[in-house]
Amino acid sequence: MLHQMLLSRLIAAASALIFSVLSFVAPPQRVADEGTVVRVGLCFGETAKRSVTVRASGGFTLGRAEENGWTALLTTECETIVVSRRISRPVTGDSRYKNASAAAEAAAQSGGTVLYENGAYAVAEGLSPAAAEPLFVVADESGKPLFLYAGEEALTLAAGAAIEFPADETLYSYRGRVECIPDGTRFSVVNAVGLEDYVKGVLPWEIGANESDETTKAFAVLIRTAPLSGSKPAHLERGFDVCTGTCCQIYRGLARTDARLERLADETAGAVLTYEGRPAVVLYHTTSGGATCSLSEAWGGDDLPYLRSVDIGEPYEEAADGVWSEYLTMHELSERLRAYGGVFAALTGAVTELRVTATDRYGSGFVTELTASDGEGNTAVLRYSAPIRQALGLKSANFTLTPVTLRRPNGSVYQAGVRIDGKGRGHGVGLSGTGAAYLSESLGYDYTRILAAYFPGTALKIQG
Repeated sequence: MLHQMLLSRLIAAASALIFSVLSFVAPPQRVADEGTVVRVGLCFGETAKRSVTVRASGGFTLGRAEENGWTALLTTECETIVVSRRISRPVTGDSRYKNASAAAEAAAQSGGTVLYENGAYAVAEGLSPAAAEPLFVVADESGKPLFLYAGEEALTLAAGAAIEFPADETLYSYRGRVECIPDGTRFSVVNAVGLEDYVKGVLPWEIGANESDETTKAFAVLIRTAPLSGSKPAHLERGFDVCTGTCCQIYRGLARTDARLERLADETAGAVLTYEGRPAVVLYHTTSGGATCSLSEAWGGDDLPYLRSVDIGEPYEEAADGVWSEYLTMHELSERLRAYGGVFAALTGAVTELRVTATDRYGSGFVTELTASDGEGNTAVLRYSAPIRQALGLKSANFTLTPVTLRRPNGSVYQAGVRIDGKGRGHGVGLSGTGAAYLSESLGYDYTRILAAYFPGTALKIQG
């Protein structure tokens, strides 16, 4: 009898301890997104995770991701949790619980862990590697499992405070919620954040605090528009709109905040650049070196009327890297083209000649076709300005080539290298930061006129 009384007290104490750490939402509660939410890929592909440690003051609510929202399943007071992907089979009995609290009570009595799978709860007494499928294990700092999640949908982590997460070995804080998307034995990590908070997280990195108010507002509109345009199909296939790198827009959550930038973003709140009623594909760069480059001439693909070359009289000569030169020997050219690969893999010998064979058909001067020949009679042709810039490792594809020749002792002439005279910095498509500053500061344009100058035929619309 005494033994049974002690055992009952121990079970009650354990139950009280578990319920002080965990509480379940019964029934599960759907949480709809308020306003437009942007999904930002923090870790995916080669950087996908097997395990992450996240922190938030006050603890977390864990749930199941859904379209336009999520469903809350569990709340924990633990302010530091470890989310991992494991190949394990939960060892459960036959009991299933629609009521999460009942599952938690059963887990407290047995010392097991609550499992969520296929819309129902069970209690796992342990994990077995036999014939297992990957599942999420949420544990506290000591490694003690708090919750097992075997749902097909992403595991959602929400909090009443910013969520701290080491996205690239640096600890960043993020507004919104974090979604862990299953990817076999790993998982992608996505920050689901409100559109306006996303804009404020990008502005300090893409423009900084030194530009005029109207230039900053123009950038705020473009930053807001970019994730809505659906222009990154590879990212969409992975379950998010944009990433944090330069292929999209640099985003580091709350790592940099600036009251002035946030105020200017608020002054354009909801404003999106549209074309024929839909969010436009928008791009921007540092300095164009005169006229901008056309989108279709930079990467190929669709010829969008509002992303053809425009010339607003940009005073690029006054900008850093507005005018530049570089000399490359034929050996250096051979090394760069060999490292780039692609069409240049056809060159089996050293490069003996490099020529510009086409420029932007809309008149910007950006190089859109580059032809290289080697000493063994092979020729390779690279098209479009963006890959040409990448292959040569240049600041811009707005350049001219001048062969540098030398004379051999026998009197014959050979090409020893090339002199590259260039203008501008960046891919050159869309809005130029240098040009926008000129329109704002010298000509008095407001942000709406700046955008109209660089994206003719588009219209501003307030995003609901």
